[in-house]
Amino acid sequence: MEKGANLCKDKKDATLTLHLKADSGYSSYVEYRVSPNQWAEILKILEEKSNG
Repeated sequence: MEKGANLCKDKKDATLTLHLKADSGYSSYVEYRVSPNQWAEILKILEEKSNG
């Protein structure tokens, strides 16, 4: 592994967009900058919630 490889995983070089549309008509939209490590953690949480 290259010396700087771990540093790149903490760089927030992607945008996560969330758009919520409730049955009631409520709508919410947010964007966050995320790193590869954050994305991996988000996926892990979502998988746990969908399997639990």
